[in-house]
Amino acid sequence: MTRAALALLLTLVAVTSCAGRPAGTPVAALVVVGTELTTVQQMIRGFAIGVKQIGGVQHREFGPRIADTAQQLRALRADRSPAPDSYTVFTFNPELLAEPLADLGRGGVPVVALQCPPAQSSEVPLLVGNDNRAVGELLARQLARRLPAGVTGTLILGNPAPGVQTYDERAIGFRETFTRLFPRVRVIGPFDTKLEPEINHEAWDVLVRANPRAIAFVGVGDVDAGNIVRARIRYRGQWAAAGIGLGTDGLHAAAAGDLVLVSGETFLQGLIAGRLQAAHLRYGSDLPEGWVQVPALVVTPENAPEIIARQRSSEASAAWFAEHDRELLDHPTRHLRPLSEAAVGAAS
Repeated sequence: MTRAALALLLTLVAVTSCAGRPAGTPVAALVVVGTELTTVQQMIRGFAIGVKQIGGVQHREFGPRIADTAQQLRALRADRSPAPDSYTVFTFNPELLAEPLADLGRGGVPVVALQCPPAQSSEVPLLVGNDNRAVGELLARQLARRLPAGVTGTLILGNPAPGVQTYDERAIGFRETFTRLFPRVRVIGPFDTKLEPEINHEAWDVLVRANPRAIAFVGVGDVDAGNIVRARIRYRGQWAAAGIGLGTDGLHAAAAGDLVLVSGETFLQGLIAGRLQAAHLRYGSDLPEGWVQVPALVVTPENAPEIIARQRSSEASAAWFAEHDRELLDHPTRHLRPLSEAAVGAAS
């Protein structure tokens, strides 16, 4: 997403946050940890479309620009008029938000977690998101297709936010699977590559220069993929590259066959959560309890053109998912797993 498009998105979010609502119209809110992240922008777009598809409910999205859970907590606790009637939350530190989310639930305000499993003490009963251990495993298997059998050497693994379960689980899944497939390759890391885009760029630049003989560089955050691609171009790297997310640079590199890319499909996550929240507020339908698991997508040179096309607008994305994931959208409860399986260290 360009800076101009991001500025427009954030302006729309701010306008939506401040707008009034017709009398009696409920509001579904999405609270995010950092709007500059591509994965979060996808969630925002999906959530807004999901609410609109149900109709009769307003949507509101807010959160800090730079990923910061403390600022997110302040945003969650801020007095807003009118107060949201439901909340969907994407955070990196569920424990920090546990108390206010539990208070909302006890007050009759439904809460849904996106992507990162909620803290048990928050009493949030529903998660919509990936099996991130499986996402890491998928990334490893796809990278394995690009490497010769019996290859040796070192692989550099990066994590933009160590301690965040979403990223840690991906790194664990990748390392365990890749090591099993290539026992003679030494996986080094994960290194802390940082979430801030410019610092992340510098981190990958340093890692590539320091490891000129590495066979591959892999990142588990959406901010990593584009910067790995830039380093590969800058240093004319012949090594393999792999990442997660749908940033523009990563998508075009995947289309050219220069990057192994997996998408967590966070637009779809937001879309499902928005639809569920809006249906609950408009029709009183019960929210499911458990974990609605959203499958990841492998982006290949063959399907990259249609993925690039769908990313051009929220409407195009919604139409694409309506065609490819209709059963999941219409019947999310058929995809429920116990919420306990999403806990740290749970088997995938």
